[in-house]
Amino acid sequence: MIATLFDRPAVLLDLETTGASPARDRITEIGLVEIGPDLPDPGHGQAPLTWSTLVRPGIPIPPFISALTGIDEDMVASAPPFAEIAQALAERLAGKVLVAHNVRFDYGFLRAEFERAGIAFTAPALCSARLSRKLYPEHPRHNLDSLITRHGLQCSGRHRALGDARVIGDFLLAAVADLGADRVREVAAALTAPAGTPRETVALADELADTPGCFVLRAADGGVLYVGAGPSMRGEALKLLQKSSALGRALLQEAASVDPEPHPGVLGAALAQRRLIDALAPRHQRRTTPEPLRESWSLCWSGEPAGGFRLREAVHRDDAGETRFGDFPDAQTAQRALAAFAREHRLCPPLLGLSEAGCRAPCPHAARRECLGAGQTAGPAHEGGTVHLGRALTALARLPRPTPTGTQGRVGFRETDADGRSELHVFDGPHYLGSFTDADAVEDLDATARVHAEGHLPADPQPLRILARMLRTPGVRIERIRL
Repeated sequence: MIATLFDRPAVLLDLETTGASPARDRITEIGLVEIGPDLPDPGHGQAPLTWSTLVRPGIPIPPFISALTGIDEDMVASAPPFAEIAQALAERLAGKVLVAHNVRFDYGFLRAEFERAGIAFTAPALCSARLSRKLYPEHPRHNLDSLITRHGLQCSGRHRALGDARVIGDFLLAAVADLGADRVREVAAALTAPAGTPRETVALADELADTPGCFVLRAADGGVLYVGAGPSMRGEALKLLQKSSALGRALLQEAASVDPEPHPGVLGAALAQRRLIDALAPRHQRRTTPEPLRESWSLCWSGEPAGGFRLREAVHRDDAGETRFGDFPDAQTAQRALAAFAREHRLCPPLLGLSEAGCRAPCPHAARRECLGAGQTAGPAHEGGTVHLGRALTALARLPRPTPTGTQGRVGFRETDADGRSELHVFDGPHYLGSFTDADAVEDLDATARVHAEGHLPADPQPLRILARMLRTPGVRIERIRL
């Protein structure tokens, strides 16, 4: 039944890997289900022809990947490296349509592994996730777990290559039973990209998950065009690939493939985007020389109901409970700007800590109607201190929060996704030491921290600015951990 959906034999394929980047990561397991007119058809109740193998990746398998897939270092220790099975696999895939869920991921890894083995590989490809979106547009999610739940499918080995490849076949059977073979065949034919033909650019967004991460858009020659990042990789790509902007038009014309790099949260995605921009120098990404962090001044509130405002340098971080408002390069600029701000909102400068002399009677600011007399003796003609404090905090909240000059000591900021995968981002003072999925790797940071402390590596202000921005973003969940 499903063999008739394609004009040639097909392979339902899934890969397990050490990560998300075909350039850095490697395949750990391959599973495929072969379908064709001369092969057993699961649509007729026949057991399909399957093939699977573990692959020795030659690099460590991260613990969270092992926890997700069940594939660890011991399991792959005696498995063949990809180079040993490359020729046999190429012959098995030759002349077949490659069907995978988020096929760009699997296709990208196969191309990279075959290239390292000295074999040129191309194949017509169909994304079953995109097929599901076209067949069932009323549903918002089309990942494999959503398909399993929606169609009542069984999976004996979720996150194992052969188990997930079998689920793709079960989805095709369910779609045929639901919508008819003609409808599924029509949509599948329209979505199948010929071998060696770049995909429609906007369709690249459909290969990205609705999860946090960053992604690299590449030209047909492999050149890097742009690095995007956001809380939804797919949503960010759709916003980017718009004809209404010059950048969008350029990417629509040139982009041929996309490499995703998922992360548990938006902080990790933004930090990775910064790293990839520096490393890859994307053709269409504007790169600016960042200003160094400066010891800015800000107006600080101690949290006391009676007021407790004072103007201080950002270098002073001894009062953890303080709330800071404004970001000014020096004390004089801060005094002038905050005095004008106080006049605009009719706030009492002495109560804001902008006058060492305190509030004198009669108050010159009140006499000029620049404030409402909150610093004078309470009375019907004067504003109460509590009311003034509320107005002051409301008005000050409109000022930017200053970028911190760094953490006190070594601090980790952990993000965890719905599947329990976590990433720890480590800062030591103003220095970003790195992001880690392996908690044991954090113990090896002392050497890196010493290099920073001895001044061999200058502080890059951008990671700290990214951290500050993410900590201020509503809805972002970041756990602070003292290391």
